[in-house]
Amino acid sequence: MKKLLALMIIAGLSGLYAGSIGLGIAYDDFMHSDSTVSAYPSIRADIMTNILPILGLRTGLVNVDIKEDEAGGTMFSLGTGVFCDLCLFIPMASSITPYIPLGVWYFNKYQGFDMSHLAFKGGLGGMMAFGGINGYLELGVNFTSVTPEGGESSSDHWFYGQLGVRVPVGM
Repeated sequence: MKKLLALMIIAGLSGLYAGSIGLGIAYDDFMHSDSTVSAYPSIRADIMTNILPILGLRTGLVNVDIKEDEAGGTMFSLGTGVFCDLCLFIPMASSITPYIPLGVWYFNKYQGFDMSHLAFKGGLGGMMAFGGINGYLELGVNFTSVTPEGGESSSDHWFYGQLGVRVPVGM
């Protein structure tokens, strides 16, 4: 993941590809398949490099989940690869650029437990330029499968919404 981040930074700073830094707030886990799970806000920071004019690679740098104490309290993740998504941009002759974020995660040990955690993410978003920055809105769904070591697997799904700004760098 660190090599991927280094390549993204070099490509963005060299001007070969457009890069940007994003900062957003999200509302996670709403309409969860498990009705006992409560939705919560999150703060996210990421970087994105456009690999092609219609394809971007976005990787998370910071993720702060602000959960209630009963749900584990505030969780803070820092580093490259907090999340990683491919974003397919849909070319349109308008000031709004729609995109489709797609992501896959796999954890072998999740939150200190011996279990496999596989997650898929998909959604729909849109960016709109406001001077030197872009505002964005994204809605999506996460599907997960968790298999404890020696246990029975379980699946969940939930929705998320995210709103934020994206500032171009290395142009």
